[in-house]
Amino acid sequence: MGLLLRYSLIQAQAEPSGSYAMHPVVHRWVLHLDSNEKNRDFARLALVLVGRLVPDRETKEYWILQQRILPHAEQCSRWLQEDFLRSNETATSDKTMIDSVHRLGILYRDQGKFSEAEAMYNKALEGKEEALGRDHASTLGTVNNLGIVYRGQGKLSEAEAMYNRALEGREKALGRNHASTLNTVNNLGIIYRDQGKLSEAEAMYNRALEGYEKALGYEHALTLETVNNLGVLYRDQGKLGEAKTMFDRALEGYEKALGRNHTSTLDTVHNLGVLYKDQGKFEEAETMFNRALEGFKSALGQDHQKTQTLTRDLQLLHSSQDL
Repeated sequence: MGLLLRYSLIQAQAEPSGSYAMHPVVHRWVLHLDSNEKNRDFARLALVLVGRLVPDRETKEYWILQQRILPHAEQCSRWLQEDFLRSNETATSDKTMIDSVHRLGILYRDQGKFSEAEAMYNKALEGKEEALGRDHASTLGTVNNLGIVYRGQGKLSEAEAMYNRALEGREKALGRNHASTLNTVNNLGIIYRDQGKLSEAEAMYNRALEGYEKALGYEHALTLETVNNLGVLYRDQGKLGEAKTMFDRALEGYEKALGRNHTSTLDTVHNLGVLYKDQGKFEEAETMFNRALEGFKSALGQDHQKTQTLTRDLQLLHSSQDL
């Protein structure tokens, strides 16, 4: 990297720390140095490496690495859109590449870029169905994640259809109590809550929570996610005491397992703020909202959906106090 910097072929970026950028002109010049076939080979290798670097949300400070590799992921996405990777084989016929495309979907989803995530997941799903079959566990993982993206876009019917397909396939292939099956059960609970089907949502959450506690333990991140979701449901049902118990358990577990500034921890902080607002405890609500807002700004940036939601919630809280 030092040699590239000395020759001005790359530049160090101020944010995020430890990342570098290459001028587009230099990038195109490098591409023209070799034959198209070799360029495609290098592009495939780049896609595989970038995809494998994408961390899951359970990773501490996953957002820092995600933001570092996002520009490289966007270049890989352009290659996919332009069909540059196509040669004698289609880009979706290589299992390693398919998995990397799926990982790019995870990256875009976590960054709130749902349209880009949908494009990556659909491309990965096409390749997995062709290479592995419709009912393979890996295929169903992409189906489940497409449901997450559709939910983020507000397409609740499409999300429910994806989750039902994933759940049916996972129960057959992996069993009712496998962690992946329970993940889809939890996701169905979220959709039912969004649709106002609160009793169905509660049944899904309780099934997921019981399974996670047995399979993974009380303090696993996936267990705590369902605990947090139950808190949201209880709040919607007006069971504020039960909601507070769930949020307190989730927050304590997240802070211990993932740290105070992990986005899952901040989600629960935000939920506690909403609960305090509902209880008329405006000072406590403001404290929670400010903590979550500062955390999301630092982790995800000013323009991320979560940051903007917190900004609006704080504004509404201040407006209600002025009345």
